[in-house]
Amino acid sequence: MAQKKAITLEEHLARIRGLGGRASMQNRTDKEREEFARMGGKVGGKRRAEALSAARRKAIAQKAAKARWGKK
Repeated sequence: MAQKKAITLEEHLARIRGLGGRASMQNRTDKEREEFARMGGKVGGKRRAEALSAARRKAIAQKAAKARWGKK
């Protein structure tokens, strides 16, 4: 599966503007909703990681590792 190119905020806004009055999630097709969610998720994770301190990221990673591998 080919990896999709990350889009800029300007490209994202242009896509939303291209939808015209269909910018509401209720008026979108399932495919459009999935694409919109994917765009937000890609940006959100990076921004969240940038906002967290190294110590907080480490604590989150340790908690996730314990949840995944700690049960036996």
